[in-house]
Amino acid sequence: MFRNPDQSQIDRGLYQTTMDAESTYDDDTVCGSCGSIQVSLFMDTNLNLLTVELKQGVDLIAKRQDGHPNPYFKVKLDIPESSEAKIQQQSKIYKDTSSPVINEEFFFQ
Repeated sequence: MFRNPDQSQIDRGLYQTTMDAESTYDDDTVCGSCGSIQVSLFMDTNLNLLTVELKQGVDLIAKRQDGHPNPYFKVKLDIPESSEAKIQQQSKIYKDTSSPVINEEFFFQ
């Protein structure tokens, strides 16, 4: 693991944006972008604690048909070649905004 990784140390190919089959969008609505999210990572090697901070979402696409976005975020930690199950945490729901200011931290031991 890196201590305080910068963007050059993150393999962006590991993080793909996908739309599920149940999406209510047609091809004309989705232009290849689902918005973006700002994330901060910090590893405390003394405590063996990974902190993931979700800072802000920008121009997120609403999955509801009425067009009112209610985004929430799931943060999963999946350690390859580990016998432990994936660890998942979820943010609160941000009502009626496509650009929420999140500022939530998630901790993984």
